[in-house]
Amino acid sequence: MPARARSILLACLAAVLPACTYSSGRTTVLVTSAPAGAAIFVDGKDTGETTPFLLDLARDQLLSGYWSSDHLISVRKAGFEPEDRSVYHHRTHYTSRWIDGVTDSTLVSLPLWWTFGDWFTPFGIRWDYVPHELHVKLYPLGEAPGQKKRP
Repeated sequence: MPARARSILLACLAAVLPACTYSSGRTTVLVTSAPAGAAIFVDGKDTGETTPFLLDLARDQLLSGYWSSDHLISVRKAGFEPEDRSVYHHRTHYTSRWIDGVTDSTLVSLPLWWTFGDWFTPFGIRWDYVPHELHVKLYPLGEAPGQKKRP
């Protein structure tokens, strides 16, 4: 195949195959405690931060955002019972419906300006951590609710 024909073919494929995919998400969780100044651990690892702190859960991850996972956040302070909370990584994607390519009710539902990628890949990807804010009440050692008091 001549070089000119090959470059035209590659240009056509480049115009037809890609899709416009919008991605967005928030990777931060606000962690507070009463009393303040408690150490924050994520999945058992000390972050080196204390409450209150806006924790970025994607800071040390290679694949953050959509590909992330759930985390266990622990809050610990000397003289208080440690508390653990789960933060869930919620992700979703959405595509277009056939009718979304139609500009008028009399037009056939076949958007010719869409690329091949638009038909088979998501239009949008969203992710978030739930809850966005964690407030943890720390109880003095031996005084947590539902815990028997030591003699």
